[in-house]
Amino acid sequence: MENNFPLLNDDNYQIESILGSGGGGIVYKAWHMRLQKYVALKRVSDSKQPVASRAEVDMLKNLKHTGLPQVYDFLTDDSGVYTVMEFIPGRSFSQLLSAGQRFSQKQVIKWAQDLSGALAYLHGRNPPILHSDIKPANIMLTPEGEVCLIDFNVSLMLNGADVEVVGRSHGYASPEQYGPEALPRSLRIVPANTEQININDTESLFVPVPQMSSSARERTAIRMDTRSDIYSLGATLYHMLTGEKPAIASGEVKPIGAYQLGLGDAIVYIIEKCMERDSAKRFQTAAELHRAFRDIRKLDSRWKRQNLYKNIAIAVLAVLFVASGASAAYGWIRMGNERVAAFNELVHQIPSALTDEPFQQAVSIFPDRIEAHRAQALRLHTQGFFEESTQFINEIMAHFSAFSWSSDELLIIGDIFYIEGNAWFELGNYPRAVAAYEAAVLNNPTNPEMFRDYAIALARVGLVYRAEELLTEIQGMIIGDDSVQLLQGEIAYAVGNFETAVTLFHQVIRTSNNPFIRQRAYLICERAYRRLPNRTADRIILLRNALTELPSVYQPVIKERLADALVQMGGVSENPDIYYSEAILMFNELRARGNISFITAQNIGLLYQRMGNFASARLIYTELVESFPNDYRPLMRLAFLVLEEQAALSVNERDYAEVLEWYGRSRDLYNRRPVGAGDDMEMLILERLIEELRQQGWL
Repeated sequence: MENNFPLLNDDNYQIESILGSGGGGIVYKAWHMRLQKYVALKRVSDSKQPVASRAEVDMLKNLKHTGLPQVYDFLTDDSGVYTVMEFIPGRSFSQLLSAGQRFSQKQVIKWAQDLSGALAYLHGRNPPILHSDIKPANIMLTPEGEVCLIDFNVSLMLNGADVEVVGRSHGYASPEQYGPEALPRSLRIVPANTEQININDTESLFVPVPQMSSSARERTAIRMDTRSDIYSLGATLYHMLTGEKPAIASGEVKPIGAYQLGLGDAIVYIIEKCMERDSAKRFQTAAELHRAFRDIRKLDSRWKRQNLYKNIAIAVLAVLFVASGASAAYGWIRMGNERVAAFNELVHQIPSALTDEPFQQAVSIFPDRIEAHRAQALRLHTQGFFEESTQFINEIMAHFSAFSWSSDELLIIGDIFYIEGNAWFELGNYPRAVAAYEAAVLNNPTNPEMFRDYAIALARVGLVYRAEELLTEIQGMIIGDDSVQLLQGEIAYAVGNFETAVTLFHQVIRTSNNPFIRQRAYLICERAYRRLPNRTADRIILLRNALTELPSVYQPVIKERLADALVQMGGVSENPDIYYSEAILMFNELRARGNISFITAQNIGLLYQRMGNFASARLIYTELVESFPNDYRPLMRLAFLVLEEQAALSVNERDYAEVLEWYGRSRDLYNRRPVGAGDDMEMLILERLIEELRQQGWL
């Protein structure tokens, strides 16, 4: 039978079927001739006019998360504009639910953790990306049992402007998508023992919501923000657990707790909080929701009772031990004190250590003592390994989530979340920094510096009014003028008064005796200089001063920033090699101390390539191959390097055999990545170049 599939001008795509359709467009399954794999083509517009800027396209192509399909490209055709995405095999939850399949609470919690993590990743972009249509039909269950959130609406980016909804899926769309008449009556029925599972005892603070102009408020257009996605995810999980699609949000929704399914109190609480009609009462960020699912055992009152029984049993055993073995106890206590002394000495060494050895020795003595983990998180952060620091903290928080803590240990937990907030802040992911700082002040409400940095992060995400409120509160605490000025500078930075911000930061640098505050002022002042035209020279002077004035523990971060500024200066200088050489010197100093991340090492190699020093670039990439034997990227970099080396030779001298060797090894490791890892566009480019070399007879 003849189909009505569009015939694309690009012969690489052969459309075979329709995967789905809705308000956001039609999604086709297509075979990509060059890549020899299936892709998903979503027609996002019938017009040939672009639907996204090049910056937005590049941002979407750079999304990499195991719970999301990889966006390959945008395709403009006579028949419309298409998003080219990774094809995800499996069945949608809509298909599974329609077939009568039901899922256990354990399954749904695991998937909820993964989905909320993917949503937090989308919302954590800059600007945040809304999915806008989360529902069972847009969640795939792969043959390996993993979930993938598909068909996110690429046009909905919260870039400071209002976002209007283009369609809604009844039962899953949030109340605000039905207009003002649907707001804000609560649907939640509070369980009898809700007080045992309270997630937030204080006001929840949230990521920036797009602000409407006065004229926009007068219109009746429907507006959304990231909390709309949280409602839709909650409604989808509701359907998975009950087997029933929720009622339309503008009406009365039967609370999930009323189904009498024997669900845990915590999951009932979480889903009903997601589905609050008033968005201010929902989880305010997907990161907060992800943490709730991650720590769900702590929230479940039944688990708490089990933990209580375990503690009673331990107390009984302790009494029996005292009654039966006092003489043996002395020797044990003495040995224990020696172990404690050794542990404490190692913890003291960890922050300034060049390797993980002190940390590994400490945890071999006391695996579940939180102090060593705090010290290791601090070590990674102060040495500039921000991404590694956040990953480490997420891992240890997952490990320790089921533990019971004393009041002193909760202060340390607060410290760890504070370090995580600082790391996200340095990475420029301010919504995640807000979430981490919020967890920090909840666990350690005694530290005014945490409130200061919490307020700074709030200013960064646009919640200046809340930052100003916290500034007033902080001024009533026992805190130095330098902290107040640091926050004032951040507020000035947030509203775009960069010159005022620079002045305040320099004042902090001159007057503060606190190395950490001065380090923050230096780094944030450097960011302010970046926003001002023709101030790269001032950045370099500032960072050189920081190198001489700050303790050595802060130098790795400063050197990396200085190297970046030197590279930028080289890009506009008539003698770029002067600045490039100094930048390489900085990078190599970090490299010699071992204070270097994968990305920084790769950037050294790329900088050598830019200078035409192919031998040094090869040395860097070869070292990366040895240090990261299971990572395909160093091998891929070597393949690109050889391509550039050969291009510099005359045609008769060229030999591309080595390119094929590096490509083959890289591709082998690339194919071993976890399912759902997404495609690397550089690998696709390399693949295309190899194919072109074959077609031209070089290989």
